[in-house]
Amino acid sequence: LALLLAATMSSTDSASVFSILRSKKQGLKQHLRPLLELESGSNDPMAYMLTILLIGVVTNSQGGGGLGMSALYFVVQLVVGTLSGYLIGRLAVWTINKVNHSLYSVLLLAFIFFAFAFTDLVKGNGYLAVYLAGLVVGNHKLAQKRSLTVFFDGFTWLMQIVMFLTLGLFVNSDELLRPEVLILGGAVGAFMILVARPVTVFACLLPFRKFTARARLYI
Repeated sequence: LALLLAATMSSTDSASVFSILRSKKQGLKQHLRPLLELESGSNDPMAYMLTILLIGVVTNSQGGGGLGMSALYFVVQLVVGTLSGYLIGRLAVWTINKVNHSLYSVLLLAFIFFAFAFTDLVKGNGYLAVYLAGLVVGNHKLAQKRSLTVFFDGFTWLMQIVMFLTLGLFVNSDELLRPEVLILGGAVGAFMILVARPVTVFACLLPFRKFTARARLYI
């Protein structure tokens, strides 16, 4: 249950991270900007897979296979999602550059929905497939790439509004004021902000700093 709670809280708001990095002209050193984008974008699919896997372990809903079947399911989701995302991304690039069409944004949006639906149908991770397909599309030359970027920036903010509004509808204000909910929720939030996040950041930065120091030494 503790691992399940940690998995649900481990995801980050990748769209906000991308927007901040684009709007704030900050000189991040040592290729830190693409590293932050990669971490933030790949965090949500991983959190989704871990949440589903741990729910299956807790409820034993994987056909009685236990942890072994859950681990196999996790690997299958990773492999299928990766392959599907890459191949659909390449197909999207080829189609957009070959088809003479005015509604490129609608065509690319259709590829996004197709990537998620098809990957989920073949037992892969749809979120990972969409993310990798986006990486493939974004790193290739496209017709009307500027207009596509403007469209999906606005679409991203719209989806964030819908997402947070939907999450807010699941919250009942009278339940938040109950002592058992208020005390436990406040304690978990304070621990995440004051202890867990700082410890995790410093623990991850230490080996990264050693790695960059050695790289500079060899260079």
